[in-house]
Amino acid sequence: DSYLNETAKVLDRFYELYGWMQEHRDLKTVPEKPDAQAAIRPQFESSMDDDFNAAGALGHMNEELRRLNKLRTELQQGADEWTAFDRDAAGLLACGHLLGLFHRPAEHYREESLALKTSGQELDTDKIETLINERTAARTAKNWQEADRLRDELNALGVVLEDTPKGTVWSVK
Repeated sequence: DSYLNETAKVLDRFYELYGWMQEHRDLKTVPEKPDAQAAIRPQFESSMDDDFNAAGALGHMNEELRRLNKLRTELQQGADEWTAFDRDAAGLLACGHLLGLFHRPAEHYREESLALKTSGQELDTDKIETLINERTAARTAKNWQEADRLRDELNALGVVLEDTPKGTVWSVK
């Protein structure tokens, strides 16, 4: 059970990068195969050539995901290597595409993942949406104390918030 939970968290992280690339880097479609210069390509191909070692390939992809998320943080703080980041991120997504991932928009994955995570729980989605709307209104009014209080209340319910340019997205811990 813990192995499945960890696997789901890793998959969530892959789709988080995919969604971020769709929103912020204008990625329209995932490439059919990784660019020849993509950092992940040699390790991925080596694993796949080793009797279709999908577990090894996924391990390399997870390492690359960590590297890209760290680089993305640095870039958002002012570094200037977006060309290499875009190429390598698209390469990572292309590798995932070859393994059956990223064939649908990240938003669809988020919705299905949320429905699955909440199906066995007693979460009041109407209450959660109401609290999120109240928090958004408090943030718009620059009432940071109230916005923080509402975020903490949602957190106590097991809800994690992510503020995006398109609005607040929530998920379950």
